[in-house]
Amino acid sequence: MSGEHGQPLGLPAPVRRSLLAVLVVAVAVASDACDASVGDAAALAAAVKRAGSDACVGRTSTVAVTADIALAAPVHVWANASVSLVGPRAISGAGDHGLFVTRGRLALSGLRLADGAAASGGCVFVGAGGSLAASNASFVRCAAANYGGAIYASGAEVALRNVSFARTSAAYVGGAVSATTRSSVRVVDCTFEATTVTRAAAGGGALALMMSEATIVASAFLGTRSAAAGGALYVEDESNCS
Repeated sequence: MSGEHGQPLGLPAPVRRSLLAVLVVAVAVASDACDASVGDAAALAAAVKRAGSDACVGRTSTVAVTADIALAAPVHVWANASVSLVGPRAISGAGDHGLFVTRGRLALSGLRLADGAAASGGCVFVGAGGSLAASNASFVRCAAANYGGAIYASGAEVALRNVSFARTSAAYVGGAVSATTRSSVRVVDCTFEATTVTRAAAGGGALALMMSEATIVASAFLGTRSAAAGGALYVEDESNCS
């Protein structure tokens, strides 16, 4: 119950202030538990895993990457998690596995992702219902045996701003980015340089769209190459690029 001016009945002002202070501290502790600073692969994986815990679901966990990190295995962002990784540092995969698999919300800022390798999405695989937002970032030497040298999105959303791709490659489509199954891609102020697809029936040296849509604004394609169709862009039926 409340008295005049909405004040709780029977609680002196000092008690009310104490209760408010406890509430503020509790919120701060919960926030701190979800955010982290990490400097190695184990700490990064643990912080991203914690973002999917009951304590952190419903908010974005901010993870500051404080040192260059070499991953021994891909880091998974689960469907109920929202993670923001902040640099400026490098995360690499030694050329024998991907870096991130996300079905949740993953944001990258100020990071250099390098030397990832996977069947699709050499550095980042974005699964159905997931999203990737990258800004002021770079993808270097990411490679896919099938689709999406750097990024593969299936039924997902990808937003790229001031991102560079260099020497990324895929065998079939999307030397840098491949989007399929009603994915949405937005590319703003990005650079694609020396991104390639290699197979004879390949397409989209930089970007490939299959049943998906993309918006490209103020971006450059330099020396992107395909062995067959679309040295820069490959747009299949039921796709749209503007």
